[in-house]
Amino acid sequence: MVAATLKLWVIELHNGVDNVLTLAFINDAVRPALDVVEEEWRKSVKAAKAKGKSAAPDEGKGAVIIIGKRGQNKFFSNGKVNLFTLSRPS
Repeated sequence: MVAATLKLWVIELHNGVDNVLTLAFINDAVRPALDVVEEEWRKSVKAAKAKGKSAAPDEGKGAVIIIGKRGQNKFFSNGKVNLFTLSRPS
């Protein structure tokens, strides 16, 4: 029997009470977290390819789950800031 090697990454949002998706939060927190996930995933794919047919069926596969703050026990996010609207004069 071959052990499952599927990778699972969980990104938990921590941006204040409402987890509003601002451009700064996306650029400074979400994107770097996704970059780490992508780097680790690419390494696992490369390792699976190197093993060839001896690799487990799930090796090199994975999933990302993005969740809200677990301790709040409420919503994922309370929305996003529309940067286009903010940049236009009234």
